[in-house]
Amino acid sequence: MIDFLTFDGQTIHVGSGAKKFPKYFDIDSMSLLLGKNGSGKTHLLLTLAEILTAGAPAGDQGNWQKTDFFDRLSQRDARNPPEGLGVIYYTPLPYRRAIEPHPHFINASTISGKKLRTGMLEQYTRIAKSLGEKTQLVARLSYRRDLFERVIAPQLLTLPGSLTHSRAEMQRQYLLARQRDEQPNSNTPEMQQFAATVENWFIDILRQKGGSAYVKCVLATLEKMSKSIRHRHLVVLSFLLSNHLFNWDEAPTLPVERKIDGLIVRFTELLSNSHNLLTSHARHSTIDTSIRQGIEFVIDDSQHLLAITNSESAVELSWTNLSSGLMSLMEQFSRIDIALDRLKAKKMQSVLVLIDEGDTYLHMDWQRQFVERLNAFLAEAKNRCQFDCVQVVLATHSPIISGDFPSSMVQRLGDNLSTDIKTFGNSMDALVLEAFDTPSIGSYAALKVQALHKSVMAGNLSQEEKNLIEEIGDAGLRRAVLNNVRAGS
Repeated sequence: MIDFLTFDGQTIHVGSGAKKFPKYFDIDSMSLLLGKNGSGKTHLLLTLAEILTAGAPAGDQGNWQKTDFFDRLSQRDARNPPEGLGVIYYTPLPYRRAIEPHPHFINASTISGKKLRTGMLEQYTRIAKSLGEKTQLVARLSYRRDLFERVIAPQLLTLPGSLTHSRAEMQRQYLLARQRDEQPNSNTPEMQQFAATVENWFIDILRQKGGSAYVKCVLATLEKMSKSIRHRHLVVLSFLLSNHLFNWDEAPTLPVERKIDGLIVRFTELLSNSHNLLTSHARHSTIDTSIRQGIEFVIDDSQHLLAITNSESAVELSWTNLSSGLMSLMEQFSRIDIALDRLKAKKMQSVLVLIDEGDTYLHMDWQRQFVERLNAFLAEAKNRCQFDCVQVVLATHSPIISGDFPSSMVQRLGDNLSTDIKTFGNSMDALVLEAFDTPSIGSYAALKVQALHKSVMAGNLSQEEKNLIEEIGDAGLRRAVLNNVRAGS
């Protein structure tokens, strides 16, 4: 286990803080780097990665220390990296510094989306299991129940010509006549009846062509292509013309004709791909909710997944029982998982994972769960890959995450920052103020609070200011604002 690295007069703690609490995490160690923007967290992580894989440049002073399985300490010159150690770096941030390549170093941030999709089925299922979640990858061909009322029927009122269905055309003409005098409204009984007539007509024709599954494929494809509001009327027109459902009175210009021809070709391609993907799965179930209807089937084979991801269709993939926050974690962990497999293939015995603000885009509740989930995921990965040692260094701005660490595992960067702070289980306000040296309320609110206190002291509170004082959520802060209120104020 790597304890620390000393370089250029600065010590970076890796696992030394874990010696006081050796069983706190399910992996060998996890430590935290805290600091304001510009304090050098990213630079330290990348320096750590470079020295522990490629070694320090000749002539530079530094050393690293490790503890073996017999608790024996040994120090080495920083020019000589540890044997059998692989390093992984990950950040979700779009700006990423250039990192020198090395066989023992993997930048998981740059692993391609294609590589993620290739191993998605196995990795996501395995990672979800390690996190105590049950999930399946499901492919869906579906459309909203209000597709006709919301999209198709309104577009039919904009097209010059006539529908080939007499009853639907009579209803359309009635609505067009009313439209000249009134603003069109999709919520009127007449509009809803027109949409229902068109829907039943379309479904009857499509069912005769290919059955119920074909109907759902067509309508899912139509909804997908209609998402672009700018060309929605042309999409609907193209569909009508290709199925001989509309007599178009207008002679199209060459650009419009080409656009319609292109949309028909694209629609045909998407529909064909969608229908082929559906028919290649013998078992599927019906989607019938208050919002959507269609067909879904479980992807349980990597070849089926590749067939979907490599073709353009109306099929949409989703994981069951996974929220958007958990999906964000899963993608992050999948990148790290791929990197772990690569280091395993290179016969690495130990791994150091460096995560730079991995919680950046997570909702507060998922920040609260980040360390717990990361610990569970890496503990399973260590066992699966049979690594001797797995260590983590996190850099973060999140006070929630810092509350998961005993103070011995926390290193603060920057001048004039006290290191004697009890982070574990501390309150949010205390962590924000003490660990991050930042007030726990917004700067604008702080200005308003100061102004309120001045008004209180001057004895000239307006009604608006009195109302604002009542809005102060922190009782202690409210008392402080009202301190020394003059009699009668």
